[in-house]
Amino acid sequence: MTSSSGPGSDHQSADGLAWHNHHPLERTLETARWEAQLVGQPLGTRTAAAVCVHGGPVRGGGLHARGVAIVLAHLLRSTLGYDRVPCDAEVELLATAARTRLHPAA
Repeated sequence: MTSSSGPGSDHQSADGLAWHNHHPLERTLETARWEAQLVGQPLGTRTAAAVCVHGGPVRGGGLHARGVAIVLAHLLRSTLGYDRVPCDAEVELLATAARTRLHPAA
């Protein structure tokens, strides 16, 4: 998941591209998709690519561009459909898998 911040607004043009003010978000969205795949595969779990916006508006309350959800941070859980909180055992299983399967950057 990638984060976006700063003054301005995020919006989507008629051709489906996402923008922050006048700057295209294509590289940010590509990175978010890649990161979601990179983490999900070794953990054997479903992942969703998302960009959380902190401190700025998102037109329409949220966007979905190029397979990535662009949402206000406080709406992330409901936007992704994760209304329930994982139990301690589920969190521990994912944490153990992350420690053994993901290698930290040097």
